[in-house]
Parts: sequence; C-alpha cells; structure tokens
Amino acid sequence: MALTREVLEELLDKKLAPLQASLDFLNEKYDIILKKVSDQEVKVKELSKENSRLHSEVGLLRSTLSNQGKWLNDLEQYGRRECLEIRGIPEVKGEDTSQIACQVANLIGVKLSRQDISTSHRIKPKNSTAKFPPSIIVKFTSRDKRDETYKARGRLRELSTHNVPGLDRFKSNSIYL
Repeated sequence: MALTREVLEELLDKKLAPLQASLDFLNEKYDIILKKVSDQEVKVKELSKENSRLHSEVGLLRSTLSNQGKWLNDLEQYGRRECLEIRGIPEVKGEDTSQIACQVANLIGVKLSRQDISTSHRIKPKNSTAKFPPSIIVKFTSRDKRDETYKARGRLRELSTHNVPGLDRFKSNSIYL
C-alpha cells in the first residue's frame, strides 16, 4: 500500500469535488430562496398594512354612505311635506288630477282651487295586476292648505266616488287621504 497521504487526499478531493459543487449550488439556491422568502414577508407586511388601511377606509365610506342615505331620505321627506296621496279614485283617460283633487277637497269642506295646487299626477302601480286604481299625488303650493285638507279627511268616511262629479258612473269606491 504505497498510497500516500497526498494521493489519497487527491483521490478523495477528486471524488468529493462533484459533491462539493452540488452542495455549493444548493447553498446558492437556498440563499436565493431565503432572500425571496424574506422579500415576500416584507411585501406581505406592507400588503397587510394597506389592507388594514383600506378596510378602515371602507368602514368609513360605509358609515358616510349610510349617513348620506339618511340625510337624502330626510331631504326627500322634507320635499314631500306639501304632498297628499288620494286613493280610491278610478282612473279616467284624459283626466285632470288637479280638478279631481279640488273636487275631493270641496266634498270635505275645504275650499281648494287650482292655484292651491302646484302639481298632481297618478302613481303607476308596482304591478300591472293591482286591483285598486293608481293613487293621485297632489303637491300643494301651501302647507297650510295641505294640512287643512288632511285634517278634514275624516269626513270622507261617509263619502265615496259616487259623490265626486263625473265619477258617479263608476263602481262606488271609498276615498282615502
């Protein structure tokens, strides 16, 4: 066994060189992966912070939207405070809803003229199979006239559409305000 220590080391180095190269390659890849994981963790933290910020912003926007919805509803209600709805009046082609409103008001003892009405129209039913005629919406020029008409609505209990001039040819319906 004339193998010397140098020959053995050289032989061992020769055999282990591919393993060392493979190990160096794996170490290099491991370092790259470790850096990518570290970078990803930083990005995840940034995205988590941004997500939290956006979540808070969405909550704030929802709250603002809810408040705006309430404000809009209040504003719409305020705008309708001069309005009254008349139900039970049969619909006639070419009718004058303002004239009908004046006739109904006069029936219950309220002196109402066209000058007291800003506008009036029918509300179309939500479904076409409704068994009741569409309501009439009347917007008064004065809230006092609207309130006077509304307060006198109890007198409609004894009246029907037969008491309204021009509507006596229809089936008798109760009138509601």
